[in-house]
Amino acid sequence: DNKRQLFFSTPALLANNFSYSSVNIFIKELFGAGVLGLYSISYRLLGLPLDVISSNISRVYLEKASKDYNAEGNYTRCFLKTSLLLFGLMIPIMVALYLFAPWFCGWFFGEVYTEAGFYARLLIPLFAMRFIVSPLTVGSIISKKQNIDLYFQITFIIVSILVFIVIKLYSLPLRDYLLYFSIAFAAIYVVFYLYLLN
Repeated sequence: DNKRQLFFSTPALLANNFSYSSVNIFIKELFGAGVLGLYSISYRLLGLPLDVISSNISRVYLEKASKDYNAEGNYTRCFLKTSLLLFGLMIPIMVALYLFAPWFCGWFFGEVYTEAGFYARLLIPLFAMRFIVSPLTVGSIISKKQNIDLYFQITFIIVSILVFIVIKLYSLPLRDYLLYFSIAFAAIYVVFYLYLLN
């Protein structure tokens, strides 16, 4: 029973880490270490709600969805209730980040880092969808469909590389890179969400 965890969930986790780490490599390659530093600040700022709120909800969801799945053969009711909760939390957090991220980065890190707040705005579509979908991905473990999780994580890597190639080929600016990357990853999360819903 647990071999799926070894063959699919562990590689999926590695693929997920690589897809996001590759962005650091690509930004440094395309725009230099200074820009990478600003991106890192925006990434951490947006990642904070995900780490604090979303990961805790995931643990509760795993327990409740598992019980529902064992009792009813599905976890749809729990999925929809948790989705609603995550969506309700996500909206004010992302609106606040959009409005205040440039000011906060300038105030907390220094005026030269205000630009990191504008980068954070471009990443909001990605982090909004990630905030909702990430806690729900444990559903693939409950339904023993970890292979699908792995396929989606591989898709993230492929898309990350494709965005890098397009930006490099056309010498597009950082803002375009962040926007394309953000929208592309958000779209994958939407598809992943719809799959988990079924």
